[in-house]
Amino acid sequence: MVIAGMAAALAGIANVPISAAIMLVEMVGLQLGVPATIGSVMGYAVAQSSVIYNISSKEGKEFKKYKAIRKTDRNLKEH
Repeated sequence: MVIAGMAAALAGIANVPISAAIMLVEMVGLQLGVPATIGSVMGYAVAQSSVIYNISSKEGKEFKKYKAIRKTDRNLKEH
């Protein structure tokens, strides 16, 4: 269960299900490869819509919005 959870967390956070399974198999051994793979796929499926690498293109509207927020924040005198 712990191995599946570790793989699920890594796959969900970094959005890399295959790499998460391979990494966990290398860390804990081949005998726990099936739980690592299942956990990796499940974590990826659950967290696919919310990843940490959300803004990847400078042309996207999210990037422009956050760029404007950062610029406004830098200009505040309260910091």
